[in-house]
Amino acid sequence: MKTAKGPRRSPRFALSSKPLYVHLSELERGELERAAQAQNRSLSSTARSLLIGAMRAARLAAGKPEG
Repeated sequence: MKTAKGPRRSPRFALSSKPLYVHLSELERGELERAAQAQNRSLSSTARSLLIGAMRAARLAAGKPEG
C-alpha cells in the first residue's frame, strides 16, 4: 500500500542541481523548525518560502517592481 503524496511546495524548476547551503545558529534553526512544524512543511520548503518573502519585501522597500 502506497502513501498518498502531499502537495508540492515549490515549482518543478526549484528542484535545482545548485543547492544553497545556509549556516544557522542553534537558536535560528530552532525557530525555523518551529515555523516548519506549525505550517506542516519541510525545513527546506519553509526556508525557501521565508527567503522569497524577504527578497520580495526588500524589492518593495527599495521601490522596485515585482519580478
